[in-house]
Amino acid sequence: MLGGLDRHDRSLGHAAALSLISQAVDLTHPMSDTPIAITHDEAQGRFQADVDGHLCVLDYQLRGNTMIIQHTGVPGAIGGRGIAAALTRHALDTARKRGWLVLPVCSYAAAYIARHPDYQDLVA
Repeated sequence: MLGGLDRHDRSLGHAAALSLISQAVDLTHPMSDTPIAITHDEAQGRFQADVDGHLCVLDYQLRGNTMIIQHTGVPGAIGGRGIAAALTRHALDTARKRGWLVLPVCSYAAAYIARHPDYQDLVA
């Protein structure tokens, strides 16, 4: 799964990837006092966060008014801290604000929506 992430890092470089960011938001995980800065790179169809030097992502494609969530990736070294949940929540909140439906192809995003009924109205 993270193989695609590694190719992205090599082709663009981490600094270049961060320069593409169009929006930033700080979320704090309830189990940690450390804020997670999530950015939205609309040109790449990606929400991302740099946590302790690791790039965490949620990749999507927009087709019409439907956000197709394809992948979430959090390196194992920083897993279990709620980062994938924060990325997914931010993506779903963005979809709601923009009037998009959501098609969760990614199994993590599908499970997140199933556990959070307040987002189920977004499912295409």
